[in-house]
Amino acid sequence: MSPRNSTIGEVLEAVQVVQAQGRQTDLRLTAVVKAVETQGQQMTRLHETLSKRVDSQFTEALEAVHLLATQMEKRFSIFNGRFDSLEGRFDTLEGRFDTLEGRVERVESQMVTKTYLDDKLADLRGDLTLLTHKEDDKLIALVDLLYGKRLMTETERQHIMALQPFAVT
Repeated sequence: MSPRNSTIGEVLEAVQVVQAQGRQTDLRLTAVVKAVETQGQQMTRLHETLSKRVDSQFTEALEAVHLLATQMEKRFSIFNGRFDSLEGRFDTLEGRFDTLEGRVERVESQMVTKTYLDDKLADLRGDLTLLTHKEDDKLIALVDLLYGKRLMTETERQHIMALQPFAVT
């Protein structure tokens, strides 16, 4: 194989390596998007689970309050001495609700929004496009250098320049 063919082969091999790296970058980006989608689904399931728990405890608490109110109406004179104890139980229940509400607010404040993910993915896509443009500029410079040194024909140069992702005509 002549030195010229060897150099062309090396250039073509370098072009293939750059294309392979671009495909690998696409695969990594796809994996990141899938991971983010999975995390979003997990957060949705966690939110649904917490909502069900809150609803269940709230329903139980309302049923307990209703039962206590009914008993108080029927036996007010008997419960007069126990009123302070009952008030303490309500305070405890209210504290539990306040704690639960704080936990739900904390979970909601830490949840990633779709807009935030869209913005981050757009930024990542822009960064990847910029990097690909830089790689393409290097390839163009290399092809022009090889063409300028007459190590490549015009046909070979046009063929390489027509390759994706940023074809030059």
